Amino acid sequence: MPEVYVRTVEDTPLYRVDEVKIWSSGQYKPMLELMLKINGGLVFVRRYDRVDAELVLPEHIKQVEGAFERGYFCLRGKGDPLEEFSDPLEDLTKMEDTEVEGVKRFSGDHRRYSAAFHYLIWNRELIEEIEKRLNKGGDLEG
Repeated sequence: MPEVYVRTVEDTPLYRVDEVKIWSSGQYKPMLELMLKINGGLVFVRRYDRVDAELVLPEHIKQVEGAFERGYFCLRGKGDPLEEFSDPLEDLTKMEDTEVEGVKRFSGDHRRYSAAFHYLIWNRELIEEIEKRLNKGGDLEG
């Protein structure tokens, strides 16, 4: 079993943080896991080891309220998913469904320089615009 739930550390109307143990290198390592509450479900954001729990998790939690106003959460990137299209994107760039209907993961990298990005998006108009731009990228006339 790769993950063992230990306890809920924080539970708010917008997000939940759980303590979990992850099997790695022959032992269980304690980690925290951030999940957003979107469309009546829990959407996995990421896990944080001890160092990231002190440095990165508080920064991600600070963005949560603004994320719900915008309809997307930036794990890494330029801060606005449409800004990622300002430079040519690698073919591995993709939009995928999540465990919650209506929420997508938009992730990829830039061609000219290494700048990986990863967003959770639940704003329907934004999802449609990104999908349109991704489809246009495959169009030789576009």
